[in-house]
Amino acid sequence: MESVRDPFNVNSVAQVAAIAALKDKKFLAKTKRLTQAGRKFFYNSFKKLGVRYI
Repeated sequence: MESVRDPFNVNSVAQVAAIAALKDKKFLAKTKRLTQAGRKFFYNSFKKLGVRYI
């Protein structure tokens, strides 16, 4: 059974929570803002360190 198990096994409670989160427009907007800010932080940090990225 282990060889055919999905790598990210998600139970039904987590699925219901995910659906609720996706319906919450305020949560989605905040998450998008935080993700963009985090991405910008990493890009700037890599640039300062001279690290190349893809």
